[in-house]
Amino acid sequence: MVAEYLSSDPATILLDCWNGFDSERINITRKLRQYGADHIDAWRFITSEETCVKWFLKKEAARKDKDPKLIARLRNFDAMRCRRDYKLYHSQEVTPEQGFDKITDVNPDQLSLQFG
Repeated sequence: MVAEYLSSDPATILLDCWNGFDSERINITRKLRQYGADHIDAWRFITSEETCVKWFLKKEAARKDKDPKLIARLRNFDAMRCRRDYKLYHSQEVTPEQGFDKITDVNPDQLSLQFG
């Protein structure tokens, strides 16, 4: 399906690889190049740890499949889990060596995207 889509001109694909290890990103970019991608950009999200925890807890609190009392009891565990994931993300730097032609920093706290 990806190869078929990339055969159209022009084609744009957005992939979420936020927590992938560099070897996973290399495999993805290699495969995309095999399918015909001639330019691969990466967005590197620069978000404070506190903002990530706040968003994560808000998302968890909005889930309808959990008991509200359980959500309240798990808040500290969920925050700890989010902080662990945040540290993992920032320990796996996105680099050009992983097959990216351009890397753009995106700060959702100061979001202002310009394309072109």
